[in-house]
Amino acid sequence: DTIVHGDTSIEPLTVALRLAHSTGAPPDRILRILSNILTFHTRWQGSVAGRPSEEELNALFEEGRNLLPLVTDDVTIARFRVAEAFLPFWISAGGRAPTEAELAEADASAQEALTLATRHDETNLQSAALDGIGGNAQQRGDYALMTGTARRRLELGDRLELSERIDAACMVVWAAATTGDLDLAAITCEATFRQIQPGQASNWALHLAAWWTVTAALQGNWDEVQRIASRAY
Repeated sequence: DTIVHGDTSIEPLTVALRLAHSTGAPPDRILRILSNILTFHTRWQGSVAGRPSEEELNALFEEGRNLLPLVTDDVTIARFRVAEAFLPFWISAGGRAPTEAELAEADASAQEALTLATRHDETNLQSAALDGIGGNAQQRGDYALMTGTARRRLELGDRLELSERIDAACMVVWAAATTGDLDLAAITCEATFRQIQPGQASNWALHLAAWWTVTAALQGNWDEVQRIASRAY
């Protein structure tokens, strides 16, 4: 199960990037490191306390784009495109609404990542690309598309890492609770929690428990609110 903590990962990845530059590492290796750093900043920005400036982040993306013509591995390219797909999410968290052009570029990156990941049967990467598409749909207020992409992720089943499965469920519940489909939100929470053993993916499970608590509150089911809040605690 993948553990995502940007603050404890970006520092060693930055050291690795510096060493890759100084030792003349091949472009594929440099882009893999860059993609990891960028994905922490964009997709998993909640795990990163130190937010870079837009200029600093764009400089990293520019380096990656300059490497792309030299990279031969499709999966490495797909990982970089996934990081690009979440750029509107990162922009909106900084207080600026992404432009339609920025959303369109991010969608194109996500679609390319999805195509490459599907070609190579990289299911977790497929899920990440679909998450990018869903996140951009959310930026536009298209919760039907957000729900659809998240449910496609869940259809990948146990071929996904547990963290990806839980995250996909959170996106279904987020969209469903926002649009008032509380039955779908509650069913998704309950079905996903059946797959989580004690001690597994606790940070991801806490996110889903928070949404389940909100869902139960919106349903007026206060006994359920107490039960899930106690589990979260």
